[in-house]
Amino acid sequence: MRAWMTALLVMVCTACNSHVPTEGANLSETYLTAGGHWNDGAIVTVMARAVEREGRLAICGAWTARRQSVLTDGLHSRIIEAGLVRVDGERIVTNLRFMQRHSFAEDLRGRPANCIMTERPWQPGAAETIEVRLPRQRFNGGGFGEDGDPVLTFRQGPVPSLLGQEIES
Repeated sequence: MRAWMTALLVMVCTACNSHVPTEGANLSETYLTAGGHWNDGAIVTVMARAVEREGRLAICGAWTARRQSVLTDGLHSRIIEAGLVRVDGERIVTNLRFMQRHSFAEDLRGRPANCIMTERPWQPGAAETIEVRLPRQRFNGGGFGEDGDPVLTFRQGPVPSLLGQEIES
């Protein structure tokens, strides 16, 4: 019964999603770099860009993790799922799981990025107003809490660029 309910929920959520996968792109210096840190030292970096496709706004992106530990490795995807992209202050995409995950490297330029098309018409200047938000998260699994369970906290903040650009927050 649970498997059936889960499948139904996935179908309903997919039907409500107005974002359509589209042709990918390659990471370059034109992508915004954002991310954050876990309290165990792990870093999540997201690279995103707003582009025009068929007269509509598309969001392209990829992500990676650095210094991941056994504690944070399974939690990175939850940070990505909670993430969102805004363009011109408007929430455009929630749940960044469409983005390509890469193994960590000091320079990710030229690597593939996945893209999704939105229903929003393309507006000149959209690429300059893109921002990525990764909400603060707290999970059992990092510094020890009162009951002895580890507690991990993720906070958005400056991360090193992996695309040959200055640091962004």
